[in-house]
Amino acid sequence: MKAGRSGAYSGRKALYPISKRGNVLKAMEWFVDFGATPDILVDAHPHIGTNKLPQIITAMARGYYRGRWRS
Repeated sequence: MKAGRSGAYSGRKALYPISKRGNVLKAMEWFVDFGATPDILVDAHPHIGTNKLPQIITAMARGYYRGRWRS
């Protein structure tokens, strides 16, 4: 892997089959529930965006502690 391309490999981890990586669709639905665009549910190569990710993770954490988290 070339320097400066860390996302090129790590971004593909979410594309493994459910049997190896868990329920990926459910995880994507959580991201949408907390602010990601619904496009990630249907895109072949979903991308949340590094500019939006901190706000989404913060909303997830707050939702978890307020009981909004659903499994």
